[in-house]
Amino acid sequence: NVTIGNNCLIAAQTGIAGSCTLGNNILIGGQVGVAQHLTIGDGAMVAGRSAVMQDIEDGGVFGGMPAVPLRLWHKQTIALRKLALKKEDRERERERE
Repeated sequence: NVTIGNNCLIAAQTGIAGSCTLGNNILIGGQVGVAQHLTIGDGAMVAGRSAVMQDIEDGGVFGGMPAVPLRLWHKQTIALRKLALKKEDRERERERE
């Protein structure tokens, strides 16, 4: 009982749980999971390999696991990369001692 609007593009290996409503003109990348009883608004986009756990407003662009606004997802990814690099630097310093 999923409702899919007009002109939607849903890529392969996407799972949509029951009672979801997908608006018109949405794009969903591959390997996306959508939890049950959610609404994805008109014109929304979801990046591949994301996990949608909350409603997405009209025109929203989301990505990540769990899916968050794309700009925030990029900030989180950069922060994690910086943390990983700092850890590598600390390990190199220990090796030098």
